[in-house]
Amino acid sequence: MATLQQSHNLTGQSPGLSRAGHTAAAVVLGSILVLGFLGNFLVLLVFSRFPGLRTPVGLLLINISISDMLVCLFGTPLSFAASLRGRWLTGTYGCRWYGFCNALFGAAQKFQRLPSTYRVAGRRGHPTCPERRCNLS
Repeated sequence: MATLQQSHNLTGQSPGLSRAGHTAAAVVLGSILVLGFLGNFLVLLVFSRFPGLRTPVGLLLINISISDMLVCLFGTPLSFAASLRGRWLTGTYGCRWYGFCNALFGAAQKFQRLPSTYRVAGRRGHPTCPERRCNLS
């Protein structure tokens, strides 16, 4: 079994970023937190107000918006707080939770984009197909 090396960020020492670097990262992460949450909330609000948008592609967009909102709620605040302090506030547990949330919700976003990519690829066809419209099904 492989052993994990301790990060300097978990032990409280931060040789990588200066105090100004941590502050700049906190400003960017705070902006992502606020704008990401509000933007995705507006997307969900628009889809709830206009039932005609609830098409299959619209439902994929709703799912992507929800998973992005979950990243903004569960992952970004931990990173934001860690940037303010210059270290992870809850030690290895917070670092692992942050990684888990971003991996889980990030993977969900990627898998939700697959059907739309498949659909677009079916319309364009493959460059080696003589008809330029290959049936992918």
